[in-house]
Amino acid sequence: GKVRSRQRRELRGGEMTEYWVSQARYWCKFCQCWLSDTKAARSKHDNGNRHKQSVEDWMKDNRKRKREERIANEDFEKEMRDIDRAAREQFKADVESGQATFNRGSA
Repeated sequence: GKVRSRQRRELRGGEMTEYWVSQARYWCKFCQCWLSDTKAARSKHDNGNRHKQSVEDWMKDNRKRKREERIANEDFEKEMRDIDRAAREQFKADVESGQATFNRGSA
């Protein structure tokens, strides 16, 4: 995960020293935010109203997107069946009128 640094000071032998301590971070894909990657911070976040609403909104959007994809796919399949049926009907009419020939078994 991403790391955020914070500065600490320690007293060593009478002088101040500075060093960076890295703290692990967690990205919440539902809320689009970073938080400390600790059990307490994640639990507090996951139980918060904002996170619960974000998860609910994400699930609602996901169901809507899946439904729209299914409908679009069904429409596409129907259109392809209609095109295939029309092509077969036209080919049959062309064969019957002598404009096209149909040779079975030729490769």
